[in-house]
Amino acid sequence: MMFRSYSIAAIAATATIIGTGSFLPTTDAAAGYPLVREAMVFNPLSCNSNLEFADCSSTSLESIIDSATSNSTEILIPCGTCATLTTADGSTLDLSTKTINIEGKLYVPPSAHVTIRTRGIFIQGELQIDPPSSLEGLRVRLVGVDDVLFVPNDENADRCDVEGCNEGSKPVVVSIILLIVLFILIDVFNTLV
Repeated sequence: MMFRSYSIAAIAATATIIGTGSFLPTTDAAAGYPLVREAMVFNPLSCNSNLEFADCSSTSLESIIDSATSNSTEILIPCGTCATLTTADGSTLDLSTKTINIEGKLYVPPSAHVTIRTRGIFIQGELQIDPPSSLEGLRVRLVGVDDVLFVPNDENADRCDVEGCNEGSKPVVVSIILLIVLFILIDVFNTLV
């Protein structure tokens, strides 16, 4: 069994090499899938243009999970929507047959204390994780051995085949890196001031 993980520093270093272009990394480079596909430029989703004004407290990730059908293979945070991870009791959200597709925004507050088991994570919008208030915080366990297909939002549908982009097993896909780099730079600046 092989485990792979990437730190924020590694993502930032990759972003520095690539510049402000978007990229699509995968955690399954050892299986023949490239870590970075620079030629695949994804555009920010226009339906997220007012995302900074969205009320994150009105929708929880858990309510989206509860409303998903049992035969669904993904948990989708819709474009233009902000959802908050509210579980704080240390339990496990078992999504081991599903992927998490963030087209809008997922906010993980300091109080979150949960383990999420999932086949993969796709970030097409924003993922904001505040520093946890305890050492436990959020844990994500990527599971499964089967390849996972990433199907982008309609605005970027032409970046993949009709079926989607094969991302291998246990993928973490970030299609818009500019937002992450911006948050890292702001955070570093605030720390230095």
